[in-house]
Amino acid sequence: MFFSKIAQISEDDLEGILGRVLRIQPRLMNDRSNFFNPRGRYYGKFTPEHLMFNANLQEFANRVSIICSLETGGKLTPEESFEQIQTLWRQLKQSKNELHIGSK
Repeated sequence: MFFSKIAQISEDDLEGILGRVLRIQPRLMNDRSNFFNPRGRYYGKFTPEHLMFNANLQEFANRVSIICSLETGGKLTPEESFEQIQTLWRQLKQSKNELHIGSK
């Protein structure tokens, strides 16, 4: 699932990983999962926790958009849509708390 706990990674290790991912990313855009689950760049304050939360937030937004489209198309009832979005919201809040985002 996309709300996994972040491992203890140093910033140097993370920057190395991100460098390799960014070099590979243009080739992966042909992949179907990347087409349906696009990721935007993160321009905020760089910490592993903020980067992970941003990825979780983008995944949340993408899934809510899909649920709304399914409800609009009559594939889900409003009640089913609400329950699914509420579950995703709880997972996002749990992720925020686990990553200590917004706490001092």
